[in-house]
Amino acid sequence: MHKIRRPSRFAVLSLLVLFFIAVVAILMIAHIDLKRYRTVIPGPAYFLDYESSENASSRWWPTIPPGFEKREAPTGWIYLYYGFAFRGYIITLEGDMRGFEDVTQLQSFRYGWPMTTQSTKVVVSYGLSERKTLWPEGADSVSGNVPITYHPIGLLINALLYAIPLWVVLMLIRSLVLVIRNRRRVRRGECVCCGYTLDGLAMCPECGSEPAGA
Repeated sequence: MHKIRRPSRFAVLSLLVLFFIAVVAILMIAHIDLKRYRTVIPGPAYFLDYESSENASSRWWPTIPPGFEKREAPTGWIYLYYGFAFRGYIITLEGDMRGFEDVTQLQSFRYGWPMTTQSTKVVVSYGLSERKTLWPEGADSVSGNVPITYHPIGLLINALLYAIPLWVVLMLIRSLVLVIRNRRRVRRGECVCCGYTLDGLAMCPECGSEPAGA
């Protein structure tokens, strides 16, 4: 019976390192984007009727926080911003967003692809000269002091989906390098494992392995 080969230490460590790098990269990029709303500006915007649009749940539209009500048109409209790994929702709760006077909006942003890893949700009120955050307490969307909700399952899935393809490429490159190195050692009469010069010996005195083809 053939023994099942255990994965090498390099394979395990490299996968763990790539997974850790993916987690850190996701957290850092999302933290910057969600705090400063940088990805809202370049993304395309869609102007939809929140009340009459179908499949609201499939669009991941946010729920209205307690104490606020969505009113009839012209309020109750929503802007949707899309970008890679980013979705933004701006729902008008009070006022007319086309006039930009005394407007109260729910602003919710989600980051992560294909799963959501981080999200924010605030209710802001602003006019021509003033803007303030009404919910949650202590948040300030102007300065970027917005609470971020983390989604561990989404972070785990996304990090694995990003790390595994890179790991496969890394292992293929490593295998190719090892094949080229081993062929050179065989031509030079060296041990394939450690590179010790064998000079016709039946076994490597350095590491105890047999020569290739022996």
